[in-house]
Amino acid sequence: MFRLLPTRDEQTIAVEIKGKPTKEDAEKMNQFAEVQFNDDQPFNIYAEIEQLDRPTLEGIMEGMKVDMPRLT
Repeated sequence: MFRLLPTRDEQTIAVEIKGKPTKEDAEKMNQFAEVQFNDDQPFNIYAEIEQLDRPTLEGIMEGMKVDMPRLT
């Protein structure tokens, strides 16, 4: 499960990751990034990870299909 968290930094997406992330979670996060940021606008991701089931951080990033060059 992903839950978007409030953040004061306009260039940062804050998210809580708990349990087993799903494809729907990844799609939600990707859609949020697409709406918030232009294709060429860099952004950060702050993640609070608690009791993660199975996937590794690498797997989460792959599942999210985040455009890595945009991350700062």
